[in-house]
Amino acid sequence: MWITRLCVIAVLLGLTVLPSAQAAQIALDIPATFAVRYEHARPSQCYQVRRPASGLVTATIEGPGRWDLCIGTQMCPTDCFDSGMRTASAEPLQDGDYYFVMLVSKDPGKTGTLSIFETGKPVAGNAGVAGGNPIGCFVDKNQRDLDGAQSYANDAAACVAFCASKGFRYAAKQAGTQCFCGNSYGRYGPSTACVSCRGLPAPDCGGSYANYVWEITTATTGTIPPTVPEPTPPPPSPAPAGVTDGHPIGCFVDREQRDLTGAHSYADNAGTCIAFCASKGFKYAAKQAGTHCFCGDSYGRYGASNACVSCRGLPASDCGGSYANFVWEIGK
Repeated sequence: MWITRLCVIAVLLGLTVLPSAQAAQIALDIPATFAVRYEHARPSQCYQVRRPASGLVTATIEGPGRWDLCIGTQMCPTDCFDSGMRTASAEPLQDGDYYFVMLVSKDPGKTGTLSIFETGKPVAGNAGVAGGNPIGCFVDKNQRDLDGAQSYANDAAACVAFCASKGFRYAAKQAGTQCFCGNSYGRYGPSTACVSCRGLPAPDCGGSYANYVWEITTATTGTIPPTVPEPTPPPPSPAPAGVTDGHPIGCFVDREQRDLTGAHSYADNAGTCIAFCASKGFKYAAKQAGTHCFCGDSYGRYGASNACVSCRGLPASDCGGSYANFVWEIGK
């Protein structure tokens, strides 16, 4: 253990933890939430996190400025730099007892709040809004998990107010603007697909067929959005603009022993990654953690993942996720 601790200390170039954030120590017990701030000489910080019972961990960073966040299983992951991601989720840990959460910032003087929790069980009371307490992220399907009223809302507060006005116990944000109400939640299980959007944190946004659920605690007042009909489920996302020589396959787990074992480079988007892998003669290209590009002739040995998320205004197919490859088949 002392060797592990020395190695971790050696690689940490840390975001200073504010004096009130004594929880930010090596081998954190989660859930944990604490303030962090940028310092020029120490732009990044890595936290060792104890494995929860489920093996699932999610980390989020909230606050102004540019932040990159990722999770790994062996020491401090290097995939964070320029990832553009403010939410990261880990696939179930296979070996060992710890995860490592890496946080990077580039904006001097900016302060944020880092939360690390077992997926589906966020820090109690974190990022609460008037009349509601956050619960966590859960899978949704066409047969809705929260099957009461529905509306549109720009943020969680408006959604909570709407559902409270209808007499429901729970409110949920999904896909940025959708709001669902109900008296129960969670029948499809927890999700890792809730992400930030439009400069708002994941609890205000949810994700694609992913509800960020809030418990309604008191009656609320304010502008209540109108009830609207059930929308038609969106069609699959088209290939990003400029990608004409690749076919999107989907999101798959990656590990330190890489799934795509060919060439590696950096690419801002899927089109650039596909072009690079095609030039090397490979069958598949994969985007990961915003800027990483991996090439290979096979994929999927670790199974499917739901950790691919949007970043820097680009879709998930251009970004991948933390140890999650969005895989493309290279056209002939």
